[in-house]
Amino acid sequence: MFCFSCCSSWKSILKTTEEMGYKVTYTERNTSLVTTSLVLLVTRPDPSTFGGLAFGVTSYSRGGDLQVNIQENPFRKALASVFLPKSLKKFLGIEHSDPDKHSRIQFKFFGTASLFVDESLKEERLNTYVVSASIENTSVQNLREPVTVTLQHIHQNVGNAAVHCVFWDFQKNNGLGGWNRSGCEMEYTEMNYTICFCNHLTHFGVLLDLSRTETDASQDRALTLLSYAGCGASSLFLGITLVTYLALEKLRRDNPSKILLNLCASLLMLNMLFLTNSWLSSFHQPGLCVTVAVLLHYSLLAAFTWMCLESVHFYLALVKVFNVYVPKYILKCCLAGWGIPGIIITVVLVINKDFYGSGSHSESNPFSSFCWIEENIVFYISVVAYVFLVLLTNTAMFITVLLQIHSVKSRTQKRSGFWKQGFLQDVKRFFIFVFHCLMKEEVAKQCRVHFCWGRFHLSDYSAEVHDNPSAALPEGGETRHPCSPRILPMDTGLHSPQKARFFH
Repeated sequence: MFCFSCCSSWKSILKTTEEMGYKVTYTERNTSLVTTSLVLLVTRPDPSTFGGLAFGVTSYSRGGDLQVNIQENPFRKALASVFLPKSLKKFLGIEHSDPDKHSRIQFKFFGTASLFVDESLKEERLNTYVVSASIENTSVQNLREPVTVTLQHIHQNVGNAAVHCVFWDFQKNNGLGGWNRSGCEMEYTEMNYTICFCNHLTHFGVLLDLSRTETDASQDRALTLLSYAGCGASSLFLGITLVTYLALEKLRRDNPSKILLNLCASLLMLNMLFLTNSWLSSFHQPGLCVTVAVLLHYSLLAAFTWMCLESVHFYLALVKVFNVYVPKYILKCCLAGWGIPGIIITVVLVINKDFYGSGSHSESNPFSSFCWIEENIVFYISVVAYVFLVLLTNTAMFITVLLQIHSVKSRTQKRSGFWKQGFLQDVKRFFIFVFHCLMKEEVAKQCRVHFCWGRFHLSDYSAEVHDNPSAALPEGGETRHPCSPRILPMDTGLHSPQKARFFH
């Protein structure tokens, strides 16, 4: 009962301060009321010349005087400021020629957070003073040109914790009021202050998310540099693998090689987007950041999808060996590998494109600027759940194939293919290069045919004879040794027939 009465009284105080400013009579265009913890400023601008207006508190100490300023341009440095864009002139009564009928704008600054207590917050706290802006007899919402709110942190964000731009919602918590993120997004943040963009007018603040406190700047920088080094090295090996298979046409004739090419392409795209993400987000262009975040999300899902398709292919090749025919097999794999991630991304964009954006920015740690998914629920559903499903499928396929190999006496064939069950580690990309380029006999032969000279060179004819000795047989079943004039008889019946091809 006591809490309810207190919250009700605080709500009435906020309503009273809102109405008080518009009821004050004054002769000048601007009037202000300044106390030790509250600033109220009311102004009646000329709509015909309105090009934007900024209100700011430049200094404040508890129990001391507040310094308040109003100007046409945004404040470069202030304890708390609000900049109203030029597009708000239509709300100021521009159709009236009488100045007394022009709408007034009210700014308020609260030097205490006791009026804004949200009992529903568990792991967040208000880390700024509260500032508000409103226009007389007008509800301003869904602005195309956002309101810029700059708020200095009460306590420095030394741990680089996540921050959220919020406004005070009087209807939240059954009418008791509470903080709401709708319509506000964080544009920039550092250790000392945060800049927010909001599409409406009300009371603004910044919440510090204690549940997502990150490592300190030095550790974050070291870990990020290590990640960049690993991604750079893995990108190099993936690039070599792609170039090798694309340059040598004979290597990419079979289905496993085609699946490998798509997997390498998705992993390389993922690595390159990760390496360039911070640089692209440093331009502070929301559209560019959303595009980068979407592409990064897509490439991540595509990489895991192709890993799953590769494990399914191993299952079909090693377990379901016979009586398996899938028409247009590679085409269907491509539709699944590149199409399923596209469907997921499209659904997320249709629901709300603002799910993508830039994370926490910091001048002391430039690597913290990153374009990615901002909403936790979207991340858990479209990334974590999807990855878990792929891991579960791959684990089931892997165990099934291992049991199949265990039941067969010969275990040596195609063992290297199972190393590719690792996921998104840089070692995985290196193993792809090692097993599919360095250790694969066909790759070595093709490299000797196309890239080697002298005694290391292997003619294309010799490679074909090595792969298919019967191709060099003259009529009668005999062949001539390349280094001797003797005729060597060959028993063609000893040659095993070519393997039947599946999954065309």
